[in-house]
Amino acid sequence: MRHKIAFITTEYVKPHLERVLPQLGMDATFSIYAYHPFEEIDGFFRQIPREVDGVITSGNRFGSAFRHMFPRDRRVVVPMGINDAEVHRLFWRLKQEQPDLDFQRIYADFLDELHLSIPSFLTEDHGIPLSVSMDAGREQTPEEFLRGEYRQFQKLLEVWETGQFERIITRYSGLLPMLRQRGVQIFYPFPSIDSIRSACAQAQREIEMRQLQDYQAAEIHVNLWMPNPAYTVESLYEQRLLQLQQSLMDYFGSKAEDMLFRRSHFGVDILTDRKTVAQCTREYTVCELSTFLNARLDFRIFVGYGIGQGIYQARLNAITATRESEVSGGAIWSMSRMSSLVLWAEGKPLHHRRPCSPICPATRGSHRPPSTGCWKCWAPCPTAA
Repeated sequence: MRHKIAFITTEYVKPHLERVLPQLGMDATFSIYAYHPFEEIDGFFRQIPREVDGVITSGNRFGSAFRHMFPRDRRVVVPMGINDAEVHRLFWRLKQEQPDLDFQRIYADFLDELHLSIPSFLTEDHGIPLSVSMDAGREQTPEEFLRGEYRQFQKLLEVWETGQFERIITRYSGLLPMLRQRGVQIFYPFPSIDSIRSACAQAQREIEMRQLQDYQAAEIHVNLWMPNPAYTVESLYEQRLLQLQQSLMDYFGSKAEDMLFRRSHFGVDILTDRKTVAQCTREYTVCELSTFLNARLDFRIFVGYGIGQGIYQARLNAITATRESEVSGGAIWSMSRMSSLVLWAEGKPLHHRRPCSPICPATRGSHRPPSTGCWKCWAPCPTAA
């Protein structure tokens, strides 16, 4: 199956990508979405089809804005930044075009942000690649993206108007047409074929890993709450169990055909995959399944999610999570025996616990094994990493 990869770039870079992508010879379907300066970023992102498997962005700014806008979007996002070789090639080309060009008369905004002069960048080893240095900045929301773009436009225009520089190099490729209309001699280091191929290969690897994770074994246990099982009328238990089964079928709808439902002594066990667990928990943030069931049923239920390397491990994790759910009164997700537990109640996240050390000072040594955390408290263990 060919992966569908979308490029998010600018109108200035789009023709370059259209020339390079057919040369890659990669088994993938590419589409390019060009952003215009100061465009409403939300509307621009929403035009990318849902069937796209991965998104490659020109720089980390687009990637961070996309992730802020769609925090639960499971599509792979790979930023394609500027590297040292591309900048060196641009300097060499400018020097060929004008042999007497003084590098002190060139302004590069990304080097200025890193407090590097051009001679220093060209002659010294700074120990960290330019692409890594530029991507190390803080994340940006879509609003910050637009404000930063406008500030950069004003800054580059002011730098040019000082008359101190003959050339300007920027990483904001979308601003080039606007600035050139104002007479600014401005350039952008186009990504090389190797950089584009590397970004595409990374996106394909992450897409394949995400697809493998989606089908990782998982179990969902939904147990009934009975105040005193010894005196429970069998017909009442059977009636509630049937109500629970019908509610589960209503919740999953057509997806239930790909799941295995099994009645247990305590309720219903569902054999499924990790992708389904992510959907039920809205990417592990809230338990939508327990919210749906509590609204439909007039009796209490407990939900436990288990994910493991195999069906057996997933079942053990689900059993552990359901037991914790019965104690705490919420829904529990347990990914592996050495991972953290997450507690939800009424659809809202309450606590996130990690396994405690063998001796937990919060409980004065009274503890469960390291795989399940503290025995008496749901508060974060002070000795947890």
